[in-house]
Amino acid sequence: MKLKLATNYAELSEKLDAIAKDDRVDNQEVISFAVEADKLANGLEITYKDQNLLTSLQKGVDDLSDQLQKIGIAVLKNKLSAEEKERVDKLVQFQLAQLIVNYNRVLGK
Repeated sequence: MKLKLATNYAELSEKLDAIAKDDRVDNQEVISFAVEADKLANGLEITYKDQNLLTSLQKGVDDLSDQLQKIGIAVLKNKLSAEEKERVDKLVQFQLAQLIVNYNRVLGK
């Protein structure tokens, strides 16, 4: 994996380590992260202006994951040059870094 994530939660670390061992991720492994998040969100509600923020976050991450899948397929189908593939990869990494940096800024202290 190009990008790595460190966590202080053992169960998440174990899942990430298992994926890193074979350097292969199937759809069930991706979905398993959403399933775990759904379990953790069950019964929790954090609202702001009548919006359940946890539900919105979960939907946003699900949508982002779906978009990444589509980008990967489009890169293959559109036969991008090596330079174009690298630009797509780099911009996606910057966007993911934005999420991680903001997480560390607001919750990860």
